[in-house]
Amino acid sequence: MTRAVEALSGNSIYQVTFGEMAELSDEMRQHFPQAVGSLPPKRIGSNVLVLFFSGDAAAPYKVGSRWRIEVGGSGEISVRGEEQ
Repeated sequence: MTRAVEALSGNSIYQVTFGEMAELSDEMRQHFPQAVGSLPPKRIGSNVLVLFFSGDAAAPYKVGSRWRIEVGGSGEISVRGEEQ
């Protein structure tokens, strides 16, 4: 979860990004930029879903929490943090 500013209104929002880590083949690794003296990454994060929430109140979610996302038939999204 990252705090952000909504570009049109200037209001505070939260951005929550969900994704997965993908292995990179040796062939693909050579195409990624790298700092001098370092090796290219073996894995890379890939964003799958990015959600934005109003930022008027403190975020109730903890770092490392697990999430349950449900998308209803008419497009409504329900997000709940779960205890580990």
